Amino acid sequence: MGVARQYSGTLGKVGNCQVVVSAEYVPDVVTAGSPAHWPVTAQLYRPQSWADGQERRRRAHVPPAVGFATRPGLALVLVDRARDWGVPWGWVRADAAYGNNPGLGEGVAERKLRYLVGVEQRFGVRLPEAVAAVAAAGPPPYPGKGRPPKVRPAPLPTAEAMAAGLREDQWQTVTWREGTLGPLQKQFAAVRVHWATCSPATTNTERRNTSPEGWLLLARPRPGHQGETKDYPRNAPADTTRERLAHWPMPAGPVRSSTRMPRGSVGGTTTRGGGGTVCTAT
Repeated sequence: MGVARQYSGTLGKVGNCQVVVSAEYVPDVVTAGSPAHWPVTAQLYRPQSWADGQERRRRAHVPPAVGFATRPGLALVLVDRARDWGVPWGWVRADAAYGNNPGLGEGVAERKLRYLVGVEQRFGVRLPEAVAAVAAAGPPPYPGKGRPPKVRPAPLPTAEAMAAGLREDQWQTVTWREGTLGPLQKQFAAVRVHWATCSPATTNTERRNTSPEGWLLLARPRPGHQGETKDYPRNAPADTTRERLAHWPMPAGPVRSSTRMPRGSVGGTTTRGGGGTVCTAT
């Protein structure tokens, strides 16, 4: 059930596979000798072709009430399920496969929960002062015919551009825990931004929504070390310290997408997919 050609984080490409969205519990403090996370619940992702294919549904005994749901949509279902079960956590985390979809962050915020999600470096954000300036300026003058002009959106720099524009003294080396080979460290910077819910290439102003103000946490390797810069929007309080902000992206833990290859396919079977989090504790 659910087997289709779809993107797999495990494969790093599109393959014929199943995808399972899972939620796991991650403790606030992780040591080298303790488990990093525990499984809570999971849900099989059924692609649109499975949701619409009546013969497939009949043969797989899929109940009529079960319709199509996106992966971020399933992640919110798992969040609700974990809350209903009384799982003692206070943060929701996810990687860029989920964070790039604004619906996940918006859905978590609607549930009055805190979130930290990964996004791609081309993800758009807005500076609070630019948003305030646009709101104060109001829409352009009405030309007297046609539709009244709307308020022009604030500039939409990418997360990558924000990182490139920071001064060196805005980056701070943080140790988030002890590893088996020594301290685990990266350099972090944090900037107050609004999470824009579209890409910079979007020209339709009606799609340029702006989230409430929050943090953009940036992480990069220390000088002389290999790795890539990663970006994490989050809705932590404005007075949260950089050290505290830096501890939540590590280690990678729950919503996770696991991938299973059909029997006989190249690559065999793997149970670990490219995923980030869904439920983590504080």
